[in-house]
Amino acid sequence: MKNHVLKALIGLVFLMSCSKTNVDAEFSEGLEQRGNDNHKIWNLAQIDKHYTYSLSDGSAGSGEGLDKYEYSCVRPYGRAIKFSSHAEEDGGVLWENASTMTYNDNFKISVEKAQEFGDEVVRTFHYDADYKWTGISTEVNGENVETELEIGPGGQVKSYTSDGVRFEYLWRADNTYMMKIYLQSSAALSSVQNSQAFNQLGFNELSRKKSKELIINSFKEHQKTERISSSFRGKLTDEWVLYGIEEHTVDHKVIEPYSSPAKGYPGTTSDAGLYSLSKNWTVKYNAYLVNSDGTFKNTYFTFEYDSYSVKDNLPVDAHYSYFIPDYTQDEEGNSIDYLEQGTHHFGYISGCNQKEN
Repeated sequence: MKNHVLKALIGLVFLMSCSKTNVDAEFSEGLEQRGNDNHKIWNLAQIDKHYTYSLSDGSAGSGEGLDKYEYSCVRPYGRAIKFSSHAEEDGGVLWENASTMTYNDNFKISVEKAQEFGDEVVRTFHYDADYKWTGISTEVNGENVETELEIGPGGQVKSYTSDGVRFEYLWRADNTYMMKIYLQSSAALSSVQNSQAFNQLGFNELSRKKSKELIINSFKEHQKTERISSSFRGKLTDEWVLYGIEEHTVDHKVIEPYSSPAKGYPGTTSDAGLYSLSKNWTVKYNAYLVNSDGTFKNTYFTFEYDSYSVKDNLPVDAHYSYFIPDYTQDEEGNSIDYLEQGTHHFGYISGCNQKEN
């Protein structure tokens, strides 16, 4: 499986075999420092993923994935210029995503062109006359997508709104600890279903798919109830209604590995449209639906790195467990749960690994 969190290193240098004495001076001095000197040295280069899954009806399978980053060996030196993500399950390809990144004269990201789950996505980053980041415009398959980012003074993305869906990110210092999921009551169902904001749900395609299904079901029930109760011939209001919450837990002693390829991205953004990148590594997710009054309704997925090794404050080998209750149903309508367990190996380099064209 994926995530915005979650790749055999060939020709790359493993973190475990590196030392801080072989750091290129230009590379070390030219990149930002996010409160830990390891991010002036190590770049996340590859993540190897392997997992097995089982359903409570007895069926089972396995999958694997590989994420790779390529860093420029010329100006702008050390910036991530290419990203790829490949995933397979039970012998079939789940996705084949790829991105290329270009930078402006200030070594900040200018344009990211991506193939994401079958869509052609172009993100253009905007800056004011003082080079302060002001937002992103997005095209999907050649069409402009109306999106709105609320950006805090320190570059943290506070909220993201698109086509009747809004995510609110809550922060403690440099780490996001909660994401609240709102839908606008008057929004068209088709707009909500196709909203780019939904790409921020969960941490991989499986959790995203299940999250969308449950939240949209709640949304349809809310619209039905509101139409019945409305005294204006079923007119829907423009209010924003809270439907779901994702809670994040970080390990304050470990640095988020995706922070390295994010060098050059403004604020808390990263590649593939990730807008809530924490400084520290997220080791646990809990996601749950809420009732109309905001009270807890039910959990719809949990994810946790239950064990992991660390080198120089960065994760190396990690084992995780991932559970979705009521994932699907059998022919008799009985609930079937989903359990996945797997490993992620994080590989790093110091310097660049750009391939010749």
